[in-house]
Amino acid sequence: MGQDRRGRSGGTAAPPAGSGRLAALVRGVPAVLYTVTDEQWAPAFVNNRIEDLCGYGPQQWLAEPDLWLTRILPADRQRVVAARTESWRTGSPFGATYRLRHRSGEVLLVRDEAEWGWQEGQRVAHGVLLATEGQAPPVPEEVASEPGSRDAGRRSEPAVNPSFLSVLMHDLRSPLAAARWLVSSLLDSTPELPPPQRDELLQRAANNLARADDLVTDALAVQRLKGRTEPAATEPVEVGALIRQVAGRIDLDPPPALVRDGEHLVEAEPALLDGALERLLRNAAGHTPPGTQVWLRVESVDQGLLLSVDDDGPGVADELKEAIFAPFERGIAPSSRGGFGLGLAYVAQVARLHDGRAWVEDRPDGGASFRLLLPARRQAGETAPDEPRPSRPSRR
Repeated sequence: MGQDRRGRSGGTAAPPAGSGRLAALVRGVPAVLYTVTDEQWAPAFVNNRIEDLCGYGPQQWLAEPDLWLTRILPADRQRVVAARTESWRTGSPFGATYRLRHRSGEVLLVRDEAEWGWQEGQRVAHGVLLATEGQAPPVPEEVASEPGSRDAGRRSEPAVNPSFLSVLMHDLRSPLAAARWLVSSLLDSTPELPPPQRDELLQRAANNLARADDLVTDALAVQRLKGRTEPAATEPVEVGALIRQVAGRIDLDPPPALVRDGEHLVEAEPALLDGALERLLRNAAGHTPPGTQVWLRVESVDQGLLLSVDDDGPGVADELKEAIFAPFERGIAPSSRGGFGLGLAYVAQVARLHDGRAWVEDRPDGGASFRLLLPARRQAGETAPDEPRPSRPSRR
């Protein structure tokens, strides 16, 4: 749980009666949240995830204001301090990727972002700190040779794509900030809110934390798939049964309608296809107005099997149709994705590992049609399929 310098637990110790769900929500935040109030960047609040990240608990982090700075590797320290100072001076958002030494000696690559604002007449910055998967970039020789360092002589893997970190941190900021505000509202309410209002705030906080958890899950899954070079480990998958199973996990009202031109077996890696279908449906649930009709279509085409998730929602602007499938590529800013999450990037990686394609096009009657093409088994050396042509007309 989090702590702050005033002896309050950042909204987590001694919660109101009956708020066990609230404590569980705060523990479940999938990133380090912190608040700073001065130029020295000494934390005034930090949640319990800081101990997972660097081995020091919230109490020690707050009791030793210089601890944060001393855990940043010397080669990165001056750059981080300069960026913090500039952020404090101008009020502009802070963002930096740097190496942080865990209490055990291990070096982690982290992304750190914060924005300044005002709270109860005081200037504060709320930040998010997240460790990436994979190993940190090479540690300079003078640092690696420090007594007790685990990094001496260790070969480092390439750094994680900074665009990946930027997109993830950008998308995490809103749901985590909303959840923290809702939790603070619950804890600061005097007298205690009536049960219906309290339950509504808890549900809204839970929804925001679930969204943050989905973002982290999707982003790290995409990063793993991007680093995978071996093709999908395929086996025959009965598509209709898989679709019914996946659709049962997604809350859509009205439920999606399944349209298919027969029973289908496809050669695919089951877990990857399951994940791609789930993310396509989650995308439909999260980016269309309430009451939007969604169709799941399965049809044989000349190049293989075409899976489509269609909706009669607002559609996708032409300028976004490529960007939403590749949010980690250089030059594609988070704001250019029109609010779409990272699940479509996962779908694109699943298509790549199956030598297929993923794209979106306009639905003829309005809305969008998100498509995943899984090719028929091909001989070695054959190229990925072009635009598919349905082997028979499909009906809406």
